[in-house]
Amino acid sequence: MSVTLRVGEGDALETEDGAVHMDESTMAELGVDAGDAVELRGAGSTVARVGAAFELNGGGRGSGRVYLSDDVRSNADSGPGDEVTVDSVTPTTARRVVLAPTQSVSLQGGADAVRQMLADRPLREGDTVRVRLFGGSMRVVFDVRETTPSGAVVAGDDTEVELLESPGADDDRAKLPDVRFADVGGLDDAVLEVRQLVEAPLNRPELYDRLQGHAPSGVLLHGPSGSGKTRIVGALADAVDAHVVAVTDPGTLSEYGDGDLSLEAVAETAIEQAPSLVVLDDVDALAPPREDASSRQSRAIARLVSVLDRLAEHDDVVVVGTTNRLDDVEDSLRRGGRFDREVEIGVPDRRGRFVGADLKSLITEAVRNAVDRIPPQVTLGDEPIDDEMLEKVIVTGDDFEAAVEAASPSAMRDVQVERPEVRFADIGGLDDAKHELLRAVEWPLRYPELFEKVGIETPKGLLLYGPPGTGKTMLVKAVANASDANFLSVNGPELLNRYVGESERGVREVFETARQNAPTIVFFDEVDAIASERGDGDNGVVERVVSQLLTELDGVRGRQDVVVVGATNRPDIVDTALLRPGRFEKLVEVPVPDESAREEIFEVHTREVPLGDVDLARLAARTEGHTGSDIEAVVREATMTAMEDRLRESVDVNPDTMDPSSVAVDDGHFDAALSTVGPSVDEEMRAVYDEIEADLRGG
Repeated sequence: MSVTLRVGEGDALETEDGAVHMDESTMAELGVDAGDAVELRGAGSTVARVGAAFELNGGGRGSGRVYLSDDVRSNADSGPGDEVTVDSVTPTTARRVVLAPTQSVSLQGGADAVRQMLADRPLREGDTVRVRLFGGSMRVVFDVRETTPSGAVVAGDDTEVELLESPGADDDRAKLPDVRFADVGGLDDAVLEVRQLVEAPLNRPELYDRLQGHAPSGVLLHGPSGSGKTRIVGALADAVDAHVVAVTDPGTLSEYGDGDLSLEAVAETAIEQAPSLVVLDDVDALAPPREDASSRQSRAIARLVSVLDRLAEHDDVVVVGTTNRLDDVEDSLRRGGRFDREVEIGVPDRRGRFVGADLKSLITEAVRNAVDRIPPQVTLGDEPIDDEMLEKVIVTGDDFEAAVEAASPSAMRDVQVERPEVRFADIGGLDDAKHELLRAVEWPLRYPELFEKVGIETPKGLLLYGPPGTGKTMLVKAVANASDANFLSVNGPELLNRYVGESERGVREVFETARQNAPTIVFFDEVDAIASERGDGDNGVVERVVSQLLTELDGVRGRQDVVVVGATNRPDIVDTALLRPGRFEKLVEVPVPDESAREEIFEVHTREVPLGDVDLARLAARTEGHTGSDIEAVVREATMTAMEDRLRESVDVNPDTMDPSSVAVDDGHFDAALSTVGPSVDEEMRAVYDEIEADLRGG
């Protein structure tokens, strides 16, 4: 009997080729066990081996579903959501199987190896099968041209395997990683989007023919180095039933469009061998922005534009490009008919921000940590290591913890991204500002599901304002720590560049980094330096930066995992367009501390200080107008004075051996410190900020 099942989302439960998976009740209904063969009929038909049964609802898998490995899915011409009819089948042992490799390979004496790898693998004429040779180091894709007898067969010890010569046109699959989608972890959403954009049009063109529509001509994958872009492209090449043309080194292309290694030759081959997948690696190297391009690169850009426009006329050709720096790709390529879809291949993990290459390095480091625990006389000695010693060598959780501590995610290496160690407990006073940051920053980043469920859109930008030294930067670092978020600090004046376009590029790169490393708090210190009110006196740079900043702030709306915080001593000169809803819409005052707050600040900064007879409340009362930074300076000066007094008591005292407990800071030392460290905010400055506060609040 047969059953009709729907193809489930995702790959087969194991990574072996030629496998299908069903639940136990379906297998019982068909009368098959793991290892038996079944026939599948969808838009096409094929045979496959039954893999291990899966548990219902395990990993979201339900009844009435069948899960196919990539090659079975391709042979059955059926994708997720399609219905297939499944029958049990008993294959016969083939007397002869004729195979044709789909790419140019040399396999002298390889027929025996291929037969061994095909043992017990059900197949039939018309199938495409993948064979891993030489310990898995080499993968070859074959078309099954003929079997004797016909129908479902398996290769046995006596089966004659005939290998035909390779097809006339070389295929570039060998230039790409030998992986399948089952080998790409942590990027499910991006993988699904790429497959729908590329694999579906090439493998199922009838869908677009039926709808009289056009598939995307080009897809540009972008993300940090090591995030998996090239692996995804390799998996695409493995999955599509199309010719593959790959340019993995733009530097090898002919400069003037002649010869076999030219963009024009790439296009010609793709069109002649269609359906085709064209892969362009490192598009930013091939086509940087025109204003930055050399004369050679300018010619390459013009030729690439022409080639992409030509390929766009062919629905059976799809171009996939990759880049680490999306903003470094010429804008004219990023439009409809060229690279009309862009897919971000971000980091795969919210907490760790480690890309695939980082995780591989992490495992290597953990293994090294395990080996380092073995005594050097064993690891560096001449005697062989006995089995008992080898069995004791294991990689522990502590080895991985140590590896994580030592590692730096590659997505963060080129920018000032950090995990601050500052806590709210390290900041005295400022209770109102702390509460505002908790509500507007920590809660949305820590509990995004809750905010999504209740339908609240949180502020995407906050502006902290107040006199210098009041603790604005400390507050933002503390909320980043409390939110378990990355902290991307940008000093406003450092972004300004006299060269046209460089400052705007800097702003774009900041937000691109924030999105790649989300959840992220982007902190613009001295934001007034790059976002002052635009007017007749502008030199043009600030106006362009403000426009770019407005664009990027609008771009993070709707994202719960990126929050932008600005800090300024002069909120009155910040461009008013930045203070509108959806931008820096929440204004948070960070005032000069009052007496109660000053006492808290003294308590924070004297936690590690050996105090004698000191009245912190008296000090708080005496420090009107002192900011948090001022009070920190007072404590530091008082401590230095106490150390100096102790050293003067005896010229024989050695500071290297002196008992720290012999140093005590008392009221006299603080009195001396206050005589040298005065307040930063006087009455005149306070009046200015009171006026600014009234203007901002509409008072």
